[in-house]
Amino acid sequence: MTKSFQMSWNSILLRLTAGALMVATLPVNAQVTTAADSAIELHQLRSELDETRNELSRAQSQIGQLAKELQALRREFDVRAPLPAEAPVPPAAFPSAADLARQAPPGGQNLPESVAELIANQKLLAAQLDEQHQTKVESESKYRVKLSGIILMNAYSNRGAFDVADLPKLVLDSPSKGSVGASVRQSIIGLQVLGPDLAGATTSASISADFFGGFPAQQPYGTSLGILRLRQASAHLGWTNTSLTVGQDGLFFSPLSPTSYASLAEPALSYAGNLWAWTPQVVAEHRFHTSSQTFFSVSGGILAPLADSVSSYGGGFPGPGELARRPAFGSQVGFDGRAFGQPLAIGIGGYASHLKYGPGRETDSWAVTGFWRVPLGHLFELSGEAYRGKAVGGIGGGIWQSVVYDGNPATASTRFRPLNSLGGWSQVKFHPHPKWELNSAIGQDSVFAKDLEWAPNLVGAYIAPTARNRAAFGNMIFRPRSNLLLSVEYRKIWTYGYDGEPYVGDHVNVGAGVSF
Repeated sequence: MTKSFQMSWNSILLRLTAGALMVATLPVNAQVTTAADSAIELHQLRSELDETRNELSRAQSQIGQLAKELQALRREFDVRAPLPAEAPVPPAAFPSAADLARQAPPGGQNLPESVAELIANQKLLAAQLDEQHQTKVESESKYRVKLSGIILMNAYSNRGAFDVADLPKLVLDSPSKGSVGASVRQSIIGLQVLGPDLAGATTSASISADFFGGFPAQQPYGTSLGILRLRQASAHLGWTNTSLTVGQDGLFFSPLSPTSYASLAEPALSYAGNLWAWTPQVVAEHRFHTSSQTFFSVSGGILAPLADSVSSYGGGFPGPGELARRPAFGSQVGFDGRAFGQPLAIGIGGYASHLKYGPGRETDSWAVTGFWRVPLGHLFELSGEAYRGKAVGGIGGGIWQSVVYDGNPATASTRFRPLNSLGGWSQVKFHPHPKWELNSAIGQDSVFAKDLEWAPNLVGAYIAPTARNRAAFGNMIFRPRSNLLLSVEYRKIWTYGYDGEPYVGDHVNVGAGVSF
């Protein structure tokens, strides 16, 4: 026999002998057996305590990391409230094995109570760890990634013919009397990553997409297969009072939009006075604090030059903005604070670009904007925007029209004329209960009559020339839980051609969504 085999055989003999002695002396030594069982249970308890302490140490490390990230976010958003001190774990919450041994009387009479307490503490710790794991998304980097979005279904009923049935913005001249349908194309998914500090700044990045990019070709059931579409993708650096954003984002000089879950894929009142676009840009902002909750801000940025419809120049071909070989510029001055416990914001902005539609057909593009968000007591809020511009179809002005022609746009000798426009919108919000919200808004975009009277037979760049577009809606939003919502909205749209009566349409939308 080998040495190891002999040791194993001896061990087995010893265990058999010990077992026989225990059986033989069981009636006499019951108290001794009880003490032995208690020792075994106490040994198991020590092992479980050691494992629990290791889990607690890992949890405290994660909590410390989260506290650092929260502090960085507070610096980014200029929140001056101090972070609460980290609460130490009471020593009595997880007693040591020695304490349990001293507390347990001979025979282990109170051992079940100690084990029950330990099990309860382990369940609490496991729940806390599970909650932390739910907020994390695995990535190749060590930095935190957050998944967010909304699954939204909209059922609708239309009276009249619209440009887009499930998200109407213009009423068309059509014999159609209406339509009924449903869509989930306005669902949104997004990712946010929180990166390391860089040169004293916190870093983060985000990307979002929806399914409003059209429908697949040659599919008999294609209306239910929305194509994925990029919305926003940007990186952000934030210092104490200064920030820098690089990527594709909304218009920083026209930052507000009405509240509507019937118009989530595109902001509500688009084509009706609400300037918006997702465009590549580099934007810097600096804040001048007047108190812990109020500050003035100055922003400036360079943007990709857009013209007419955002999607009218496909296939990688340059549009009028790119052909001009110069970027667009934007700026904003604003004031942010709080009133009645609600956010308050007022500001003005500007935009300038240059467009080239061919030899001898160039024009400046510009806009002056204003926006406001003012609480009216604790239950009401008034918000809105207004603008005055010229050839700003690329950012939603002029009913998405920048120029008109007096003939075929493809002919080099055809004259063109930039369109001057004026528009805006306003909304009243009523918030009677944390779960209930009511909104009513109206907006209008108008092209100056002198530009539409310039030639007898006008031709638009991508749609028939439109003189005015007005839209109004009212909705009710109910959130039975923080991540659930139900919405009912009625919308009416009036679209005026430049030489006739308006086309009128009605849209009723019922939405149900789950956010995550």
